[in-house]
Amino acid sequence: MTKQYVEYFLPPVELGQEDRRVVIKTTTRDPRTLVEQAPEGCFGFRLFERQSMIAQDGEELLGEPRNHTGIQYFGGVLMSLKEASRRFLVGSAVNNFRREGVKKVVFTGDRSLKPFRLEDVVLQV
Repeated sequence: MTKQYVEYFLPPVELGQEDRRVVIKTTTRDPRTLVEQAPEGCFGFRLFERQSMIAQDGEELLGEPRNHTGIQYFGGVLMSLKEASRRFLVGSAVNNFRREGVKKVVFTGDRSLKPFRLEDVVLQV
C-alpha cells in the first residue's frame, strides 16, 4: 500500500545549521490545507510517498521515500539571484548559490534565502 507524507521545512535553531524538518502522514495533497496544518514558523513543504506493508508479526514495514514533489514555499518572495544580491547583505549565501548555478532564490518568511528549483512553487496564500 502506498502512503503519502508531507515534509515541512522550518528554520534552523541556530545560524549555520540545516533547516529543521517535520514529517507527517497525510491524506491530502491540497496546498491550502497543508499550509493551514503547517507547524508554526514553517516556510514550505514537499510531498512524498512510501510503500507500506505489514509483516507476519504485525510490524509495519516502510520503504524508502520516493516521488518527492518540489518544495512549495509560502510567505516567500521569488527573485533572481542578482536581485537578491542587490537587496540583501547575504554575501556568503549568494556566493554559494552562484557557485552551485542557482539562478533564482526565495526570500522566505523566516528571512532567509533558499534556492529555487524548476520543480519548486511559491504559493500565494
